Amino acid sequence: MKIIIAEEAPTKGRVQISGHNINTHMTEAFRQMGYCPQHDAQWKNITVREHLECYAAIRGVPWSEVD
Repeated sequence: MKIIIAEEAPTKGRVQISGHNINTHMTEAFRQMGYCPQHDAQWKNITVREHLECYAAIRGVPWSEVD
């Protein structure tokens, strides 16, 4: 899982999501992924706005559209 989310580099082979290599086209690859946490995915030390900004960044929403 760490390799799929680009937290660790693969030692062999490559990871592609919908045909996008995560090493060369990470943004496009991650736009094809979903996120379904097992537990509540809210952090206690950030605001609601910061949560929304974080999820917008994960989805690749341009900052001009975040506000």
